[in-house]
Amino acid sequence: MTPEQLEEAKALQTPEEMLAYARDNGIDLTDEEMDVVAGGGNFWTIDKSKCPKCGSKNIRNCGTDGIWKQCNDCRRYFA
Repeated sequence: MTPEQLEEAKALQTPEEMLAYARDNGIDLTDEEMDVVAGGGNFWTIDKSKCPKCGSKNIRNCGTDGIWKQCNDCRRYFA
């Protein structure tokens, strides 16, 4: 992802928005990344970021590249 795409992706809040953004911007996701975005997968890891919506530090990384994150408290997805 380019720095511009990463900034735009930070505003996305649902898996559907993330999948549509990836599709519309020609970003190829692996099968594993697609599974995680859709709510499956088993390779979430703890992250030390703060949620831009609620400020929680209860965050986990999504996928193998760690770009996508999800707040465990308010459930917002962000990059």
